[in-house]
Amino acid sequence: FMLAIKALSALQDVENAHRVYRSVPASFLNIAVVNAMMDAFWTAHCYENAVELFRSLTTSSSELQLTPNVASYSIALKACTNGANFNFGETLHTQMKNDASLQWMLRERPIQIALISFYGKCGMLASCETIFEEIQTHQPEQFESEIAIWNAMINAYGRNAEMDK
Repeated sequence: FMLAIKALSALQDVENAHRVYRSVPASFLNIAVVNAMMDAFWTAHCYENAVELFRSLTTSSSELQLTPNVASYSIALKACTNGANFNFGETLHTQMKNDASLQWMLRERPIQIALISFYGKCGMLASCETIFEEIQTHQPEQFESEIAIWNAMINAYGRNAEMDK
């Protein structure tokens, strides 16, 4: 099911990807399938749909009973960035900071890049710099070698007309 959703997403056919997703039997529904659908929504610029699917994972009344993972949070943050959903993006970051069971995610490259991009688009360079400096302090090898993190920070500066930084 996940491969079918990804293939349809690559063909920019989010409608049929969603149809496949809705047809997945409960016994086959796992976080990878949900992430594939969230990513299909994100790819098709259906950002609010991606956010709503993430929310359905974290709602206590959810039928899904699945735990979001790094990919889930990363896609949700990207959807918040592109969909200008500042409040929910900030809520996700706060959850990851305050919930001991989620704090490890803040040291994962996809989350770091998504957060820098998110705050950069929101014009919150101080938050971008804080995340960037935390990577430098706590993960020096990643700080020195991960071009994508540097690109996210450079993009945040450029987006906010801080070319001299």
